[in-house]
Amino acid sequence: MSKYSKKQKQKKLIIMLFSGFIILLMFFTLLNGSFIAQNTLIFILLGFLGLYILMDRIINTFFSSWDSYDNYGKGEKGEAVVANILSGIENCYSYQNVMLPNGKMDIDHIVISRKGIFVIETKNYTGRMEVYNDKWYRTEKRKFGISGKRKQLLRSPNTQALSNAMRLRKFLLDKLPEDTHDKLFVKPLVVMVNDFNPDDIHTKDIILDLSSLHNEIYSKDFKVDKQLLVQVKKELDKFSINNS
Repeated sequence: MSKYSKKQKQKKLIIMLFSGFIILLMFFTLLNGSFIAQNTLIFILLGFLGLYILMDRIINTFFSSWDSYDNYGKGEKGEAVVANILSGIENCYSYQNVMLPNGKMDIDHIVISRKGIFVIETKNYTGRMEVYNDKWYRTEKRKFGISGKRKQLLRSPNTQALSNAMRLRKFLLDKLPEDTHDKLFVKPLVVMVNDFNPDDIHTKDIILDLSSLHNEIYSKDFKVDKQLLVQVKKELDKFSINNS
């Protein structure tokens, strides 16, 4: 998936070409005409080289605000893909975009299955992803001839997933009877919608691709106390209705 939409790319290309024309026009207007005539090719090459370097930096600055909207759109699409997979898992109940009262960010997915209780942090990135424990690095693909830069993400998805799991457990502890507390575990998962190379993942945390999600969630038999799962589902259903 591309960092910019097709419409954004077209605008960027038009701006770059128009800027190149203006720069060349300035060269031919301000400098001595006879000297330019003798070195036309050199000035054209220098003009486009300067444009190539300068305008890409300037336009990337303007486009950075557009990226946030583009990334938001990709995130929504990724969550929809995961929600579709979860809906097809037998004996599985899921809740999407849950905002708990003890947090400022919503939880992408909360899942209850015979295998346990899960929170899922869904990510839909472009480019190459590298993970070293809780540090994530993203290298964008080449665009308009400019090599992508390797940048560290401000927030680690596996840290986000763990934080969400802790928030959910704390929320449930306040709702459930004390005799269930020792049995209550919430498992954090990170699901990558985009393709990634497993050799680039160096962490003990669970990071899944879409094909692995079903096996991680599904179980034929109950692996967790059935009554506990029923109580958790009841509390989440109640919370979802009250906040819908």
